[in-house]
Amino acid sequence: MLYTLLQYAFCLVFQFGTVPAAAPAPIAAPRQVLAPGDSLLHKQLKARLQEHSDIAHSEKCYLHTDRTLYFPGETLWYNAWLLNGATLQPASKSQVMYVHLYGPNGGLLQQHILYMAEGAAPGNFDFNPAWPGGIYKMKAWTNWMTNTRDTFMRNITLQKTVLPNINLRLEWERKAYGPGEEAIARVDIQGIDNKVFANQQVAFTADAGGQQFATGQTTTDVNGRTYIRVQLPPTLSSTDGLLNVQVVYNGQTEAISRSIPLVLNQVDVQFFPEGGDAVAGLPCRMAFKALNEFGKPADISGEILDAAGTVVTQFSSYHNGLGAFEFVPKAGVQYQARITQPFQSTKKYDLPAIQASGCALRLQQSSDNQLRFEVSATSIQKMYISATAQNEIVFFSPVQAIPAGASITISTAKLPPGITKITLFDAGLNEQAERLVFVNRDKGLQVDIQPEKDKYLPREQVKLNISVKDHTGKPVKGRFSLAVSDETNLTFADDKQANILASLLLEQDLKGKIEEPNFYFDPKEPKSMQALDYLMLTHGWRRFTWKEVMSKDRPALAIEAEGAGFTGKILESGAAVPNKKITLFPDGPSSRTGADGSFAFYGVNLEPYTHLRVGGQNYPIVGYKNQFDLTPVRMRRTVSTSGNTFLTGKIMDSTTGDELSGSSIKILSGNTFIRGLVTDINGAFNTPLNPGMYDLEISYTGYNTRRISGINVLKGEQNDFNLNMDPATPLNTSVITSFGT
Repeated sequence: MLYTLLQYAFCLVFQFGTVPAAAPAPIAAPRQVLAPGDSLLHKQLKARLQEHSDIAHSEKCYLHTDRTLYFPGETLWYNAWLLNGATLQPASKSQVMYVHLYGPNGGLLQQHILYMAEGAAPGNFDFNPAWPGGIYKMKAWTNWMTNTRDTFMRNITLQKTVLPNINLRLEWERKAYGPGEEAIARVDIQGIDNKVFANQQVAFTADAGGQQFATGQTTTDVNGRTYIRVQLPPTLSSTDGLLNVQVVYNGQTEAISRSIPLVLNQVDVQFFPEGGDAVAGLPCRMAFKALNEFGKPADISGEILDAAGTVVTQFSSYHNGLGAFEFVPKAGVQYQARITQPFQSTKKYDLPAIQASGCALRLQQSSDNQLRFEVSATSIQKMYISATAQNEIVFFSPVQAIPAGASITISTAKLPPGITKITLFDAGLNEQAERLVFVNRDKGLQVDIQPEKDKYLPREQVKLNISVKDHTGKPVKGRFSLAVSDETNLTFADDKQANILASLLLEQDLKGKIEEPNFYFDPKEPKSMQALDYLMLTHGWRRFTWKEVMSKDRPALAIEAEGAGFTGKILESGAAVPNKKITLFPDGPSSRTGADGSFAFYGVNLEPYTHLRVGGQNYPIVGYKNQFDLTPVRMRRTVSTSGNTFLTGKIMDSTTGDELSGSSIKILSGNTFIRGLVTDINGAFNTPLNPGMYDLEISYTGYNTRRISGINVLKGEQNDFNLNMDPATPLNTSVITSFGT
């Protein structure tokens, strides 16, 4: 089980969340040689886009948590990523990220200010044992992102519960059912060792409006899967429905429940013509999105009617209320839709107005290495088609639009995975049609994880051999985060929030709420690829618009990107000390003071440095302070010569002497929590403290938690505490030192 869980967690982040250290994937160049006039327009478009990108560059945040379900008293560990919104390389302008934790009532509980060294930084939040259960929220952003009000949000569940002994999954085949319909649910059962439960009896009950209307039993197949079918009552007074599934395992009953997605004549349907407009006489692909009264996807079927009430065509949603149909609209006709399933609607839904003239952009074929489009217009005219990826124009070509349609092919072989924006311009570079496509979805990383042993004992240290290659088999260099969790915890939480791939490539690029975003990247889901294209048709692009790019007015962004810095002054008897060499200790960079004794370090990760060395003397660096001034550098640390006290130490394995990096340390004063620390790669820690008596609580995976009481921290003195740990407890605090200047 452990190996499977590690592979799942690592692939999730590594394959789809890599921040490569190498250069971005090469961008495909235009395939056609442009005429001088066309080439001039191409250069003009590129220059405007580059200018806009330089001014209004975007940033994306992501928080990779070890899980999303916690018990009171546990610690949430996370790794924060900060990336350039276009290239997904480490952000180069912002160096500071803010991470907040909010309680169920919306109150701020804890906050972190992170220095994003090369676009990444770790962190953790401790859940107080007295905190109530409920949905907590993590929020992350940079100063620059406040210009566009972009933030990253993650829901965290805190509750006291008993985890199941088997993994139960329950999913509905459709997202909407009406009165009298047959509702179908898919149930999968596995043991905690990942073995499927074949021929397992499954009992179920179904309720609607507080009344039980179905009960029965079924049996899983050889893959541990079964389908439960229940006939809904012919009349329903509310959308309150529940399916409860029970399995008897080792003499105990394990259960899982899910709400039945009932719909009662309250569905909102929105229609989206491919390219932007439906034009009379030109073939049209009309996408749609259906939502119930709670804003959740609703799977529907229906009919398209003309003005006389004649059925023109029929339609059905494909996945999560999304779908499309094709027809050739006529001029002057107002088309309407009527729902036939899961209920017969009396309401009719207007389709967008039909344009008497114009052009159409239709995706005809999408293969592994190319896209083929049809460009048509009501009158013959010269137009231009462009493809934009990562804020760069990767294809530009003239096209002769005719009523019968002209075909044009765009290579995607060298494009990075993600959304490519296809735009059709008229001869004056005015945008006439636009289409989003997702390319190279399956060109991710190949991650191979091999444990050094086939089996491990409880709390035994696990060593893994990990290799990563791209889709062509070439080795990949990068920075990665890995989370390991009990799979029963994951299945019980039933968390469908976006993983790093779905967040960075879908949620943060498209408008609107995306339901179950990870589905669109699951190669095991046969409908995921087609459903992903329907998503492109029904959710607008959140980033730049060509109207903004071509405008002479540049975007006004009042809030600057925030760097990390360390500033101060060197004084002697109150007088400035100019041209004095100063060095961050230990082994840090150096600088010299100015005429007024001032100095500055910019773009420096200050966490490894404890002191400022001046003329052979060390001065402690204490505390972060926010200074709001006119400079873009707002995160600073200050130097003090007042003899501030520090607590330092190292955590090691008492039997092997191994340094335990990532150990969790809680500093307490009596029963009051002061702060939490995490040891660095050398197992060391360092933190400023006020003088006083403290206790330390040290924990590390695979070791017994150890509490050390009565540490007397004295100001201005050095105190060594040699702690003899019980050899039976494989955790040793070698030296803890409290010192001042």
